[in-house]
Amino acid sequence: IENYTPTDEMQCANICWAYKATDDIIKVEVWDVVDVGKSTRSKGLKIANDESGGVIEPVLDARFVDVFKGANGCIYMLDLTKRWTWDYVQRELPKVPSHVPVLVLANHRDEHAVRTVSADEVEVWLATLPKRTEQVRFAEASMRNGFGLRYIYRFFNLPFLQLQRETLMKQIELNAHETRSTLEELDLHSASQGEQNYETFLRLLENRRERRGSGGGGSGAANNGGVGMALGGGGGGGASGGAGSVSSSDSSDEGADATGHRGLSNQAGLVEPLDVAVPAARALSR
Repeated sequence: IENYTPTDEMQCANICWAYKATDDIIKVEVWDVVDVGKSTRSKGLKIANDESGGVIEPVLDARFVDVFKGANGCIYMLDLTKRWTWDYVQRELPKVPSHVPVLVLANHRDEHAVRTVSADEVEVWLATLPKRTEQVRFAEASMRNGFGLRYIYRFFNLPFLQLQRETLMKQIELNAHETRSTLEELDLHSASQGEQNYETFLRLLENRRERRGSGGGGSGAANNGGVGMALGGGGGGGASGGAGSVSSSDSSDEGADATGHRGLSNQAGLVEPLDVAVPAARALSR
């Protein structure tokens, strides 16, 4: 029988996995959990009067990390030829949260002749566990020849479906909350004396039209005054508006006339504002 070399500290690896025949590739983060890590001594700076040969480096193990926080699945692997591994599973498995799916995987199935843990013993013990939200599954495997790997791959369906169900439940709860909020808003809107009251709505509409009409008359007077200033500027200009228009063109009479026509067209709404902005930019540049 080959000797088992324990992992010195916790390790993490990512594998790609897909649910059945879907095209979505899911990254699964797998943790190799170590209860108590094996510390090593560094070969760096040696402390004075230290005969041990270096400083003890800390290691990452389950004493410092909550390995079940955020976990969606758990696999306990035992060795069918070593009884103490089964004792470890019996001691540690009850600590797993009830909502986390668990797989107890019995390795070294190819060494059936020297096994010390039977499948019946494991299944009987699992049946005596307190009721859990998620089941605890049991399977045998052999990492030497690949037996049981397909079962492990399919076991990943359970954590994936559980995570999918939790996401959908949160969406359903959010949908129900938004539905209740909308119903309350509709009730408040129906009971208010504002827009949902037809007489009030007509008064508001009439007031809005009156304000719009009074505002239009004032703007019309302003427009007429602006036309007069533009005409004055084109003729030789005593007004500041006309002087500004003349300064943006040439000093000849034709330039002044062109500026006057341009100001008239703008006030009458016959040309785009962009045409007026061009001579104004020239005036600023001078």
